[in-house]
Amino acid sequence: MPMTAGVNEINAGASVPASERVPSKSTLGKNDFLRLFVTRLSNQDPMAPMQDEQFIAQMAQFTQLEELQNMNSNLEKSLNWSLLLSQTINNTMATSLIGRSVRVESNALVLQENKPADIHFDLDKAAQNVTIEIADADGTLVRALRIDGASAGANQTTWDGLDASGNQMAPGRYTLKISGEDAEGKPVNARGYFNGTVDGVRYIDGQAMLTVGSVLIPLSDVLEIHTAEG
Repeated sequence: MPMTAGVNEINAGASVPASERVPSKSTLGKNDFLRLFVTRLSNQDPMAPMQDEQFIAQMAQFTQLEELQNMNSNLEKSLNWSLLLSQTINNTMATSLIGRSVRVESNALVLQENKPADIHFDLDKAAQNVTIEIADADGTLVRALRIDGASAGANQTTWDGLDASGNQMAPGRYTLKISGEDAEGKPVNARGYFNGTVDGVRYIDGQAMLTVGSVLIPLSDVLEIHTAEG
């Protein structure tokens, strides 16, 4: 009697019941892998069964696949939980700042009616000259202030609220662009900031934004926190 040819792959030399057929997928899950493995065992040649080494290798692959899927699932849960926890902490901290005085890194400048505006900025190192460009809400340059000599660290100057032609500008929010050069003409890093009192908190897309006057400030831009008197 002729011996049946060995079956080494699914559907090679033996038909698989429709109920056990696996639909075509771009990736296989652990259940798909287990189904394929059981199907292969049930259709192997009794005269040439799968060797122990093959069996162990197949089971090792299945175990690794399951561990990787479980790890991926746990990682996604951990990341989601960390994000939720971070948002909760930030939102709670933001509300505790209401009424407190803060120092905020920002390029915003608020001009009040009939009042000059104080401009604060930090320099990484001493600068021979500093240029401060003031633009309106449309981005149009209205005034450029120049300072001869500024020390490293905190500095302050004042804008009288006038444009380059001497006209009084309307109260509102303006934008600063600060640049500096040292004695050798090399650029000096500068960043603007302002001091103000937190009036409230506004939530935008689940993120807490501090309201300081008419300016919305992300919590991450707060450099210092003081009492209202500080």
